[in-house]
Amino acid sequence: MESKLMKWFSAPIVLLLLSLVSCEKKEPVNEENYNITAAEAVEIVTPILDKYSEEHRFWLISKDPIPANTTLKYGQFGYYDPHSESCGKFKSPNYKAWLIMIGPDSRIDGYVAGTVNLFVDVNTGKYEDFCVDGEISDIEWDRSFFVTTYNPD
Repeated sequence: MESKLMKWFSAPIVLLLLSLVSCEKKEPVNEENYNITAAEAVEIVTPILDKYSEEHRFWLISKDPIPANTTLKYGQFGYYDPHSESCGKFKSPNYKAWLIMIGPDSRIDGYVAGTVNLFVDVNTGKYEDFCVDGEISDIEWDRSFFVTTYNPD
């Protein structure tokens, strides 16, 4: 009699425990959850990109958004040397952003002209620019967006 009573009480307890365990399951956090995609960021700043493409300047977009307040390093050809006067650092804006780098004018000998860096907020689409005398280093670029308008014809 006692074992039948134990089975009768244990079945609901087991079911209750199983339901609690299933309620504890949490959705995975999606770090890539943002409103503005890379393609939309490019579309937002297309008038600026068009203007610079007339000057034979290429552009690239970061493969992933840049976290807020990231220290970015720059130098000639994207090489950062802390001992060089032509290299430096700056902080990205106070928001997560797509980084679009508009390269220097490819017709200039030595290729040392500065770059324009556009930061497009991943949540609002607002953007700001920051110019430096070199290219940002240590960024993985999404080359599928690579654009150059140099046409020798």
